Amino acid sequence: SGGRDGLLTSLLLVPRLHTGGEECAALRAAADGDTEAPRLHYGRYWHGSPFLMRFMLTADDYVGLRMFFYVLSSMLLLWTLAALARHAGAWSSAAFLFGLTLANVFMMQHSIQFVPVLLIALATTLWVLYRVRRPEQLCMTLFAAGSLTSYFDLLTCPLLTWGLPMAAYLMQHRADAF
Repeated sequence: SGGRDGLLTSLLLVPRLHTGGEECAALRAAADGDTEAPRLHYGRYWHGSPFLMRFMLTADDYVGLRMFFYVLSSMLLLWTLAALARHAGAWSSAAFLFGLTLANVFMMQHSIQFVPVLLIALATTLWVLYRVRRPEQLCMTLFAAGSLTSYFDLLTCPLLTWGLPMAAYLMQHRADAF
């Protein structure tokens, strides 16, 4: 299975050269007389992050992408904190920031694996603060955020895209609850 894969195949299936761990493929290649390491495909259970990152890597290198995502997530984070302070008060915003530090959001900003979910969570939180007024709207918003999360990253930190918008909604509507 040597040779070059097409662009779409490479973007979706993330081929790599065999470096160990896939003994059956290595044994098959040796039996067939292949001297070149076989190209293996790792089919992921999520597709959004590898597809997006491989596409973005055509525009910039890994360090540049990390800086881009850090700046983007920092701007969204500051916007979220300012909007929460305006809609729910400064104490709510400070509590939200404290919770984010416990979730280690600052490490997430530098991680290519975690940043898509963080961006979805912050964008959804902003949407909740500016657009959501009724619980029915919140349910649809959280459903949409969950759908995006399952596309970009199913198992790493999916609760973040439910927890942050829900916390912002509850902080914003806490006076109505009592």
